[in-house]
Amino acid sequence: MNLMRVGATIIIVAALAACKHEGGPFASTTPPTAGFRYVNLMPDRGAVDFRIVDAITFAPSAFGATFRTGGSPNGISTAYLPNYSPALTGTHRIRMFWTSTNPDTAQMVLIDTTITLSAGVNYTFYAYGYTTSGQAPVAKAFITTDSTPDPGTSIAFRAIHLAPAGSPTTAQDVPASVDVYVANQAVANPTGTATWAGVGVGMFTGYKTMAPDSLQVFVTPAGTPGTVTTKAQAPKGVAGSLTASPPTDPIAGTQQAGSSITAVIVPRSLAGSKAPQSAAYLVPTVLFLIDKIPPRITQ
Repeated sequence: MNLMRVGATIIIVAALAACKHEGGPFASTTPPTAGFRYVNLMPDRGAVDFRIVDAITFAPSAFGATFRTGGSPNGISTAYLPNYSPALTGTHRIRMFWTSTNPDTAQMVLIDTTITLSAGVNYTFYAYGYTTSGQAPVAKAFITTDSTPDPGTSIAFRAIHLAPAGSPTTAQDVPASVDVYVANQAVANPTGTATWAGVGVGMFTGYKTMAPDSLQVFVTPAGTPGTVTTKAQAPKGVAGSLTASPPTDPIAGTQQAGSSITAVIVPRSLAGSKAPQSAAYLVPTVLFLIDKIPPRITQ
């Protein structure tokens, strides 16, 4: 009996020692992450889903992304083009699928690619090109590293040309090489030197800083400033206020110092395709993505 008590005592002491070795408190840690977002710029198809398929946590997804949208990031509906979501660093596999309630259709892979993400860096995954036979280029991933400068008391702007012409081409298609002008919203037609000249399909410019202002973007065939293919007004943003109730932080835009913006030249919907066919979609346009927001004024 005494031996049994001694043995039991030894077991209890060993168990307590093990608990003490593993004792808390424990601090939860967040792994290194990058910023990641998706945009669907395929002009001949309906909604698609994007997923990082080799991770469970910090693996951004987007659902129901129709042409010219980023869908619902991580299942959360939004009326705006997407912000960055935290993504686990390292090399990951990304796949794009049709959005469908039919399991067989929803498993069809449209784009399959890998990317290596670095901590503290932001990235954008653009799906562009065509899935329809006879159209070029074939749908592919165009991934940018958004190494956004701190514009300080200015704003930063860049442009990306992801508007390949459909077939047959029309007069409204975006040329393969364009000049891009950033001008005040009061300007009716661009003049002088282009902000970026000779931007080809699948190319993106560097960032340029400029004074905060109400701005618009003009796209013209390269070397022909008087012929506007498309234009769009950039978002102005909203100034923050410490006197508002409750106080508010600024919303990024061309009038808000510290904002960085990407102007994305996008094509028209392919006529008769599953992409939206309303008048606004049958002409090319420019979309604007916010790459950096102004500093907070509330804490």
